[in-house]
Amino acid sequence: MTALQEPPWVDGLTIGQVLAETSRKFPEREALVFSQDRVRMNYAEFAAEVRDVAKGLLALDIEPGEHVGIWATNLPQWTLLQFGAASIGAVLVTINPAYRAFELRHALEQSDIVALFLTDEFKSSHYYALFEAACPEMAQANDGKLSSASFPNLRRAIAIKPAPTGYLAWNSMIEAGWSIEDSELEAAERRLRAGDTVNI
Repeated sequence: MTALQEPPWVDGLTIGQVLAETSRKFPEREALVFSQDRVRMNYAEFAAEVRDVAKGLLALDIEPGEHVGIWATNLPQWTLLQFGAASIGAVLVTINPAYRAFELRHALEQSDIVALFLTDEFKSSHYYALFEAACPEMAQANDGKLSSASFPNLRRAIAIKPAPTGYLAWNSMIEAGWSIEDSELEAAERRLRAGDTVNI
């Protein structure tokens, strides 16, 4: 960097801080467009949705540094989860949506995921059935709470799209987050540093 160049304004800021500043400066500018799902948000709307997701994760007792998995195709919730997890210091682990049950099992064994977010289906992949083949304890789950000998860290399964009984629905997670005070989220955000790991 030459003496005339200034560092980018995002230097030293966390993802949550950058989003907050961007939504403050440009609240009406488009932030997220998923035409297939007819989802369109400006920065003010997107930042508010991200806060709801971050609070939902806190309501699930997700701690900073814990790994949260997403096994899905491109969806608006993916982006919201990426920013929401980063806002509380959780590490988002992206799982290849083409994986079969044995590959998912290996990913879960290696990644220390405590909560898995998954969608319903894409092409020939029926994600709930594949997950239940990899984690048969899901059959006894209630509200997404599960206990698996094979995956001792995994304690939650959250369905992004409508799912069979046993999963916690995405909207239910968001509603659970309504009990989290703004001050609790702000305290979590203050503990973060720009160099913290937020994605694997």
